[in-house]
Amino acid sequence: SLHDALPILVVITRYSEPYPTLNPSVAVTIVNLPVEGMPPKDILNMSTEVLKRAYPDLTYVDEVQDADVDGINGAYTKIQYTMDAGDRKFPTTTRMWLVPRGKVMFTVGMSGPQEGPDVSDEVFKEILSSIKIEKK
Repeated sequence: SLHDALPILVVITRYSEPYPTLNPSVAVTIVNLPVEGMPPKDILNMSTEVLKRAYPDLTYVDEVQDADVDGINGAYTKIQYTMDAGDRKFPTTTRMWLVPRGKVMFTVGMSGPQEGPDVSDEVFKEILSSIKIEKK
């Protein structure tokens, strides 16, 4: 399936766990491509459709669009939704990049609260600009 992930390459959190509210985080994974040669925007649209079923209040801050990561063509979107954790609700913003590489794709997800001191937009921009992907 679309979300059968191979090993997670890295997860970075702003604070040590356990953390009492939504901990800003970055996760980079490798996922099998659902269809080789499919445009990255189409794959990311499929992924967000899956997320809409899990989070009915999901809205786009930035629509799915072409983007590059380290000079490689991919796709990007920024979405907001509410995560439920038991009796607590966490308004969440997630930025997602997808970068196809042969039969797999890298996914980069950066999530945090929708407002307050932990939004982390500037830190997330710095992390994205530091990502290097080997080019063959």
